[in-house]
Amino acid sequence: MRDMRKVKNRHIFELDNKQMVLAFAGLIVIGLLVFSAGVMVGSKAAKDKMLAMAKKEDLRVKIKAPSLLEEKKIKDEASIPKKIEKALSEEQNVDNTAKTVASPTPEKTSTPAGLKKSSQPAVSLKKEEKVDKADPQPPMEKEAWFIQVASFQSVDDANRRAKELKGSGYKVLVVKADIPGKGAWYRVRLGPFNSVDKAKALALKVEKKEKTSTFVTKGLIP
Repeated sequence: MRDMRKVKNRHIFELDNKQMVLAFAGLIVIGLLVFSAGVMVGSKAAKDKMLAMAKKEDLRVKIKAPSLLEEKKIKDEASIPKKIEKALSEEQNVDNTAKTVASPTPEKTSTPAGLKKSSQPAVSLKKEEKVDKADPQPPMEKEAWFIQVASFQSVDDANRRAKELKGSGYKVLVVKADIPGKGAWYRVRLGPFNSVDKAKALALKVEKKEKTSTFVTKGLIP
């Protein structure tokens, strides 16, 4: 009988240990569930906090935006007079160029059928044509380079020297110059030349051959 009691008591003790193990495992499972639930709740709370902060930032930007727009509007209003002034100056320049480019001659107009042409405009056109033919525009004066060999107060001396140089094969001309306080002088020159280099090269040859001093100058072609 004693052995049976010992066995029974031992069997009850073993069952109690299993229950404790199961209870401990259940506690672990419950703890994990609570932990995961806490993590989920915490992440959601963090997301809600971030959304709230983003809304606050948007609200701050919206509050600040009107001031920025107002500053831009003030700057635009300040720049309007300058833009108007610039546009007016450009329009005035365009009008001036259009006036200079516009032709002064009157436009030809066609007469309608059934009306006689007036003879007076034709007469005035003929007069204008005669004036144009009688008074042609003077040609433009051209400049060139010359070698001045000598200058005399007497035109006879200048012509004599020019004749000597012509005999040597040079192209010579005598130019009259009125100098204030000194009167009229007659300059003997060789040329004309298209470039200063050609004039200088020939001036050196003339100085050696004619044994005289020269200098290169610019003047009008007669």
